[in-house]
Order: sequence, then C-alpha cells, then structure tokens
Amino acid sequence: MPAFAPPQTNPFNLNAVGTYTSPTLVDIDGDGDLDAFVGSNDGNTYYYRNTGTASAPVFAAPQTSPFNLTDVGNYASPTFVDIDGDGDLDAFVGELDGNTRYYRNTGTASTPVFAAPQINPFNLTDVGSTASPTLVDIDGDGDLDAFVGSNDGNTYY
Repeated sequence: MPAFAPPQTNPFNLNAVGTYTSPTLVDIDGDGDLDAFVGSNDGNTYYYRNTGTASAPVFAAPQTSPFNLTDVGNYASPTFVDIDGDGDLDAFVGELDGNTRYYRNTGTASTPVFAAPQINPFNLTDVGSTASPTLVDIDGDGDLDAFVGSNDGNTYY
C-alpha cells in the first residue's frame, strides 16, 4: 500500500493562483520532465515550466494562459492528451458553465501552439456546472475515453 508524506503547500516554486486550483502535470515541451499547468477560479490556466530535472523539479514563474490557451471565464480545469494521434499534446479545459473547451495543438511536441477552442467537440456535452475533464483509455480498446466531473457531484463518461 502506498504511503504519502505529509502535504506541502505549493511545492517546487508553485505559487497560489487564486481559488479553485486544478493542477495537472505533463511534459508539454518534450524535454523529459513534467511541467505544471494550474487552472484557477479566474478562468486562466497558469503554466509553470520545469527548469529543474525529472527527479528534482523546479518551476519557473507562471505564465498566464500560454501557447494561445484562452481565459475560459471561471473555474479553469485543464488536462492534456494526444487526442488526434499526431504526437503532440492537445488541451482540454473545463469551465464553470459545464462545457469543455478543446484546443488542438497545431505546433509540435516541443513547441506547442493551440488553435482557437472548440466547445464540447467529439460528442462531449455540457455537464451543467464546473466541468473537470480527464481522458484515458479505460477499456483498453486503443482510443481515449472522457470522464468529466461536475459540480453536481457526478462523473460523466
């Protein structure tokens, strides 16, 4: 059974970005270490580039809504996957209104550039309030499945 150390607040030079923080970690720049993205109540997604290493992360000062990500209004909740199978990470950002915005990466795996967002693509639906998406291949069939949390306490699949 895993055992976690006592919690640390804002480790590795992460800092508070407001209320309703929603962090995710991905290697957005393809350099072999995890970078941090933190969604916030203000609707922005904050990017912290890992200037340390994979085993000793240090995060640079945040950039607000980088790579053409946009302010989603309120309660940004980002996640990243290669939804289109082209070798780079695309962004999905949930928002207060219950929608999920999709930002296709039109750049590269090491230099992301996100296209203008599409709202609820791929048959995603409005979940009512405060969408919090994540995508994974839950059934092992080789494609990604969407799970979207909502303010009503439900998870939509």
